[in-house]
Amino acid sequence: MAKAIKVQNLSFSYGDYPVLNNLSFDVDAGAIIGLIGVNGAGKTTLLKLLQGELAGNGAITVLGQHQGDPQIYAGIGAMPQGDLRLPGVTVKELLNNLRAGYPQQANVDQLLADNGLATLSNRRINRLSGGQLRRVTFLSALVGKPQLLFLDEPTVGMDVDARDHLWRKLEQMRQTGVTIIITSHYLEELQDVADQLLILQAGQIRFQGSFAELQAQYVQTRIRFTGTMTAGQLKGVPGVQSVRRSGAYWEVISTDGDATLSALVHHFGQLSGLTVAKESLSSIFSTMIQTEVVE
Repeated sequence: MAKAIKVQNLSFSYGDYPVLNNLSFDVDAGAIIGLIGVNGAGKTTLLKLLQGELAGNGAITVLGQHQGDPQIYAGIGAMPQGDLRLPGVTVKELLNNLRAGYPQQANVDQLLADNGLATLSNRRINRLSGGQLRRVTFLSALVGKPQLLFLDEPTVGMDVDARDHLWRKLEQMRQTGVTIIITSHYLEELQDVADQLLILQAGQIRFQGSFAELQAQYVQTRIRFTGTMTAGQLKGVPGVQSVRRSGAYWEVISTDGDATLSALVHHFGQLSGLTVAKESLSSIFSTMIQTEVVE
């Protein structure tokens, strides 16, 4: 499969402070990648390196071109975490001005219509609500018909409908071969949409792969229920790793969910409100960062 990004032995420091340490990874063309890490893990620095805003030690190839080749930037769109706030400029004027810098240019009127923002075309940027401004910032990343899209916390400030629209739009773009790199603290969203996860920890890659592959490394099942069993009884059930009380519920963490549930079958008459779930991306990430060693 063609690679949209290739990174080999990439390191970067701010002065004497190391941020990224010998990263190597590939990104398949047409994939959605979730870039995850705590604040200070190096996510923003990595994005700037991939977009050519910073230069590091190592090799970076983007869209088949080596870092620094001007052809790269013609195929990149970026949605920064901060929104463009230009008083006196209308939405349409902003998007038209931005698209002028690209060889491939989207039709701004069509772009606004397709994304449900046609009524904002002539509204001034400083008159937009926070959610509207965030949606316009997303469109600013699309004006050059990108083949590679970087999104930094894209859904912050968006309501539910706007979020749903954005994820549908990204899936449509992925289907046409656009590669999408997303950083977000809303891990439940990345869990649902990302083909691959790239987890940074202390300037290094802690994990790269699908959520299913990550989940397989943390083979825990979370079982919740109400009942009359005691903590001592539950701790003796096969596979149970931990037991805790959460209000009226018992919460059991098991390393062998099937064995635990098989044993609990004999007590189903004493249990109610039973729910079973594998570890979420959020809970796995919380476990990972608890083991982080800060050098």
